[in-house]
Amino acid sequence: IAGGVVDMVGARAVFSIGLVIVALDNILVAFQQNPEAVGGLWILFRVVLAFVWPALTKLVCVWVPATDYGYVFGVMSTSSRTGNVLSALILGRLLISGFHWRAAFIVSGLLLLGIGVSYHFLIFEDPASALQAAGLHLSASSSLSLDNAGADLDDDGLKELEGGTSKR
Repeated sequence: IAGGVVDMVGARAVFSIGLVIVALDNILVAFQQNPEAVGGLWILFRVVLAFVWPALTKLVCVWVPATDYGYVFGVMSTSSRTGNVLSALILGRLLISGFHWRAAFIVSGLLLLGIGVSYHFLIFEDPASALQAAGLHLSASSSLSLDNAGADLDDDGLKELEGGTSKR
């Protein structure tokens, strides 16, 4: 289901909206009075993340050459796990120092909210839309071919439209 939604709506939208929903979910946890409500928000959190990862994967596959997928996904996985550990250590230390547990959820949610909103403006669906947003337009006489989002590009990411030869 998640992959189909990403394909229909767009990876950028699903990724940034998903981060905003997760952030708001995190903030809402701070205001809950019973464990059932927290459990329901945890379920929502995990369901939304099930949509965020396919969106991120699609963005990586569009922007990164296939020869670098292993490296990039390795960095992403390591960063994800490292972030979990560091946030638990940092927020745990704050709790020991007298920081209220509800404030920990609010602060982490606000940080993620800022990241989610920022990503909406900082990431693009594909290289062509990034160039267009920068005011650059691809024309038939352009020396860059971005039609396949990197699928047919050489090692430097460059290939002429006419003749398919590298510009090196």
